[in-house]
Amino acid sequence: MHIAGNKKEGKEDRILVCVPSYNAEESIVATIESALNQSIKNFKILVVDNCSTDNTAEVVERMRHVTDNSKKIEFIANPLNLGRIQNWNKCIELFLSSDFDYLKFLFTGDTLQKNGLEMLLNGFKKYDGKLGIVVAGYSATEKDLVKKAQMFSGEKYLTPKDGLMFFVKNGNWVGAPLSCMFSKNAVREISFNESFDFTSDYMFYINLVSKYNALCIDKNIGNFSLLQRKHLQKYKASLFAKIEEIHARYFALARLKKYISDPEEKALTSYLNKESAKIIIFHTSFLDSLDIFLYKIKMSLSSVWHRVR
Repeated sequence: MHIAGNKKEGKEDRILVCVPSYNAEESIVATIESALNQSIKNFKILVVDNCSTDNTAEVVERMRHVTDNSKKIEFIANPLNLGRIQNWNKCIELFLSSDFDYLKFLFTGDTLQKNGLEMLLNGFKKYDGKLGIVVAGYSATEKDLVKKAQMFSGEKYLTPKDGLMFFVKNGNWVGAPLSCMFSKNAVREISFNESFDFTSDYMFYINLVSKYNALCIDKNIGNFSLLQRKHLQKYKASLFAKIEEIHARYFALARLKKYISDPEEKALTSYLNKESAKIIIFHTSFLDSLDIFLYKIKMSLSSVWHRVR
């Protein structure tokens, strides 16, 4: 399916806002409304539904015919449940086959501030084709409390070496997908790896940043809803999630090697080894091991089920 932009609104700087959805009838309205209410107009919203069993499709179709006066919402329903992460890749495939210039993920439950897209787009315009990703700050809702999740102190322009170094030393500085927007060239040859459950987005960022410059802006562009991330809430403190996090930082170091000297690489490897040891020592328990074992069985069965349907 080809997603076309509105030619009357100009050929350049079109943004495709992709909303992967699954059983989101209670949260998707606020998400889409926040996108419709943007200060700029040259964008479309693409909802890619992953075989929801609730009324998500009906809710979106109602919005298309009642709320969406500018005809910005498109809706696609997958014939089969692709799995959470492969549905993100489906969004990328649809974006690459479209005539849009930038990709913005917006997950159900998350909301954008009115000028969220404009601030991200202005970052790309400022450096005129030199960026693969623009990253901003956001707030987060957890247990009905809004708290600041991530904010940069001043604007930062990062080369691949700078960005990878930050990943190695500080972990996932990009944060939730709400925070960022991608250029078309930057996502042409990369995808989300479903082998990594908790860090698939993190690994995606590393691959992208290893090839393209990044810009961090000290603006809050929206709200991330942890309340809608039931899977993340359940497992984010597990040893398995911690191990994936450490693996991602070693992965960033492997990408960083071509930019640094051997002594720098040895120093960073020693640093990560110490960090890994701390995590293994302080997070390993019988319950952690059992939790990981049961979780991996669940994921394996789920994968088989998706293939045979």
